[in-house]
Amino acid sequence: GGSVKENIISIEGKRPKAMDYWAVIILVLSIMNSASLGAASVGEDYFQAVSVRMKSSPLSAFEIISGKILGCVFSIFIQSIIVIIFTKLVFNVNWGNNLLLLAFIIISSAVLSTAFGSVICMITGSVNKAASIIVIQAVIFTTLVGALGQTSSTNIVNSIIFHLSPNFYAQTALFDYIYKGMFKTNIQFFSFSGYIIPMWVLSVIMFMLADFVGRRKIV
Repeated sequence: GGSVKENIISIEGKRPKAMDYWAVIILVLSIMNSASLGAASVGEDYFQAVSVRMKSSPLSAFEIISGKILGCVFSIFIQSIIVIIFTKLVFNVNWGNNLLLLAFIIISSAVLSTAFGSVICMITGSVNKAASIIVIQAVIFTTLVGALGQTSSTNIVNSIIFHLSPNFYAQTALFDYIYKGMFKTNIQFFSFSGYIIPMWVLSVIMFMLADFVGRRKIV
């Protein structure tokens, strides 16, 4: 008996429980769906009654849009923190131990979401049209990257399609951070940090596009 050693194997943190998985999915869905906040915030100044005041304002489109995006990002961040705290306390959802990194991922996702909403609104010229597009794309992309269950694929074409979804970058960044790369949804083209970088690159591109369209609309 003395030669037998008892080894306890723990898989905690290696794979998400059902509630862990759905908490991440729902959080990302709510963040990306909040792109409508960016659309509404920008649209109220450009396409509603106050647009006349904005056209005569000394502020540039860049300053206006950046201020709107910052406000939306802060709002989405606070809402996300509430969701995280609630799911942690009530359902004991695993959100990892590095709260600063978690917050940075949330902020990155919020910036992408609001930038997306802003540019869609500026292009369509309508808050209602932008909101409809945002809802449709949020449902499609969330389903595409695993809302109906874990999406596993070794097919390169499928993986490319997954990488076209903005939801995928936020979702994969969260899963890789929380489960240290032990949870894979499909073939991944980037490292963990690589999934955060594209969110900022896409945000900058959309921010610049919204600024460009905004300048043309207020001329």
